[in-house]
Amino acid sequence: MSAAAVIAVAGAGTAVSHAEGAPAGALAADAAASVRADFDGDGYTDVAIAAPGGPLTAADLDGDGFSDLVVGAPGEDIGSARDVGLQTVVWGGAGGLATVTTVGQGRAETRAGHFDGDGHLDLATAYQMRYGPFTRSGAAARTGPLVDLDVRVYAMEAGDVDGDGTTDLVVSSGPWDSDDGGTIPPPRLRLLKGTGNGLMAGPFIAYPDTVSADSIALGDIDADGRSDAVFGPSTPAGAVSWAWRAARRTGSRREPR
Repeated sequence: MSAAAVIAVAGAGTAVSHAEGAPAGALAADAAASVRADFDGDGYTDVAIAAPGGPLTAADLDGDGFSDLVVGAPGEDIGSARDVGLQTVVWGGAGGLATVTTVGQGRAETRAGHFDGDGHLDLATAYQMRYGPFTRSGAAARTGPLVDLDVRVYAMEAGDVDGDGTTDLVVSSGPWDSDDGGTIPPPRLRLLKGTGNGLMAGPFIAYPDTVSADSIALGDIDADGRSDAVFGPSTPAGAVSWAWRAARRTGSRREPR
């Protein structure tokens, strides 16, 4: 396939539900190394392992009850253009992962979720939204920009942070250039809220002195049933410096680490 190499290991252990029933943020857990889902619909967890640098996301894109695998190949050449990047879907089925279809170009990672709340899984990248359901030819029901913001997205994670049943996206973003031609400001954390019309730009959710948020994870830290965000700089000396309780739509909280 013209995507990063994938090894799929059929599961024969504890029964699990299909991946589309899991929180969207969990669909991409350990994406840089592996992703776990039920690709052959037998009720057991399967594991897909990516080649180095090949992100994965699992989701049932065509609604047939089998989890599919979205595979990124950041270094893929397109014609004479080098390192354009390619995104393909390996479709799940009764026999496991089989048919491969190209769904788009680009080097950005992909996150799956119900971003417009219509019951079909959608795919978000740093530059584009593809709304489901998807056909086996790779065509989305509709496409559009991530949001109406001219910003560079450094990192993102998906989850229902306000508990309304629609998937939201927490992104680390910043301007492409500085206003005065000097140093480009570091990225800041922002909420992109899922709505019936898709993702809408929301508020910044970090204090001005906690910028450089280029690594994000979501999880229910305080067991209130809603996803919280933890983040920090992705440097060897970096440390998690924040947690944001998204259940409080107008506020945030600082959690020293």
